Amino acid sequence: MDKNLQSSIMRRVWALFVLRRATSMAALRIYLFAFLLWQTMLRVSLGHVWANMPKNYAGEIASFFERAFFNTETAVQALVLATGTVALWATAKMIKSIVRNTARQTLVRA
Repeated sequence: MDKNLQSSIMRRVWALFVLRRATSMAALRIYLFAFLLWQTMLRVSLGHVWANMPKNYAGEIASFFERAFFNTETAVQALVLATGTVALWATAKMIKSIVRNTARQTLVRA
């Protein structure tokens, strides 16, 4: 086979492989999470949140985050809820995939 033809074919195969990986559901969940987190970071100063947070008692910290959440803008509340939802969704899918693959491997070995 001609070397140029072979390298051209391999470039196309590699491009399709990368495209399939980049558009998988897991990758799309990661992209969505990163986008939502980025949008949240544009609206919330984590340095200021960290500076205002109580340092010693867990009950005070939970109360602080509750007050901070309910006393912020609606857009920030929506972004925080959406980011948390996507994070839980991605985590649940990842755990489900791990359990399914572990069960498959167990059945293959038996």
